[in-house]
Amino acid sequence: YQQNYEDIISLDPAGKYKDKVRLMCDFARHHTERSVPDPYYGGPEGFNKVIDLLLDACEGLLEHVVDNYTKTRQN
Repeated sequence: YQQNYEDIISLDPAGKYKDKVRLMCDFARHHTERSVPDPYYGGPEGFNKVIDLLLDACEGLLEHVVDNYTKTRQN
């Protein structure tokens, strides 16, 4: 995951948007993983774990977007 993060950051050499780049797992509320694991190494349970992790992270991301939109609209 670190390489993906660095690749994205490198697209912004001035660092103007560095604080806006986040990892998907940063938005997970009920999982502690820092990166999305490769489900192929976990068998069927690996796929279930990744789905649960991403659902959690997507819900957290949506909450983050809505919260930021609401704050922006109030200002």
